Amino acid sequence: MSVFLNKAKNYNMHSNINSSSAKLTESSWNKSPVNLGVRKSNRFSKNSSGFFTAEPTKSEPMKLGGSRSNGETKNEITGVGVVVVEDDLVRIVEENRVAMTKEEQSEFGAQPFMLPDKCYDATGKKEINNTSIAKAIKKKIKEDLSKEKKKLVFSTTAVQKLLEKGDDEIIKYAQDNAKRFKDYHFPMVVCRERLKPITIKNNEGISERMETPREGLIRLLDEEHRLHFPPTPDFFDSLHQFEYQREGSETKQVIYLVNSKGLIPISREEQYYFCARELPQFNNDILETRGGVYKTRSDIDEDIRKFKEMCADEKRDIKRWGQAKLWERCKKEFALEPPKLTRQIHTKI
Repeated sequence: MSVFLNKAKNYNMHSNINSSSAKLTESSWNKSPVNLGVRKSNRFSKNSSGFFTAEPTKSEPMKLGGSRSNGETKNEITGVGVVVVEDDLVRIVEENRVAMTKEEQSEFGAQPFMLPDKCYDATGKKEINNTSIAKAIKKKIKEDLSKEKKKLVFSTTAVQKLLEKGDDEIIKYAQDNAKRFKDYHFPMVVCRERLKPITIKNNEGISERMETPREGLIRLLDEEHRLHFPPTPDFFDSLHQFEYQREGSETKQVIYLVNSKGLIPISREEQYYFCARELPQFNNDILETRGGVYKTRSDIDEDIRKFKEMCADEKRDIKRWGQAKLWERCKKEFALEPPKLTRQIHTKI
C-alpha cells in the first residue's frame, strides 16, 4: 500500500501521479491569491535542530545575466529551491530517485534501472524498441566499469550480470525493478537544483559563466514542475525568498516561494520513463519528477511523516532527501497560512 494513502478521501497519490491522463491545463492556474500572507525576509537564525547555520544579511537583488564563480567557495550560492503554491494549497511531486536499504544499494549501486511496461519517444506516440533500450543499458554498464570509480554506480556484481543476459531478460529485470520500488520514490515539496554553467557565444569567442539564482529558478520550474513564467523584473521583485546553509555545508541555496498566478503550464508528452539512471533515449532533465498534486499543508505534513517513518522502519537510506527539515523551515520562513480541510487535484480534461 502506498505511503500517500489518505484515509479520509481514500486517495492514493501514486494513482494520480502515475496516471497517463494527468496533465495541468492553463485554466487550472487561474485561481491564485493576490496576497499569500507571507513575509519577505532574507535573514534567519539557527533553529533548535541546528539544520540552518547561516545568518545572511540582506543583499541587493541579483540581476539576470550576472556572472558567478565556477568554484564552490565558502558561503557561495550554488543552488536554488522552490515551493509552488495555489491559494492555501502547496504542490508536491514525486522524484525519479528511490529510497533503498543498504542491501539494495549493494545490489543495484546508486540507483536501479527501472522501466515501465512500454516506453515511448518524445512525441508520446512511437513506442521505443526494447532491443535499443537493452543495448543502451549494457553500454552504460560498460562505460561505468571502464571509469574504475570507487563508488558504486552501475558496476555492482549483480548489475554486471546483465551483460550476459538477453535483451528480453534485461527489459524484464528493469520492469520488475519499477514495480518493486513504486512506493519508494521520494516525495518532493521543495524541489531543488544546482546552478549550471552557461555557454556564451559572441564575436569574441566562446566563454562560460554560471547561472544566476533567478535563471536557475526559471529552469527548475520548467524541468521539475512543467511551469513557465516570463522572467520580468516585476515578477522577480514580488518573489519571497530566503537563503539557507545546510549544517556541515560551506555553500548556500536560495529558496523561493512562487505563486501560481501568471505561471503557464508546459505541455509535454509523457514518455513513461521514470528512473534516475539516464539513458540516451530519454531526457532525464525533464523526466526528473512526475505528477503535480496540490494539497493542504497538513496533508503534506502527513505524507512526509509517513514516508520518513516507513523508511526508518525498513531501514531505507534517506540522508540525501532532506525534505522533512527543509519543509519545516520553509513553513516558518514563508509564514504559510494554516491548512484548510479541502484539497484540489488538477487532472487532464
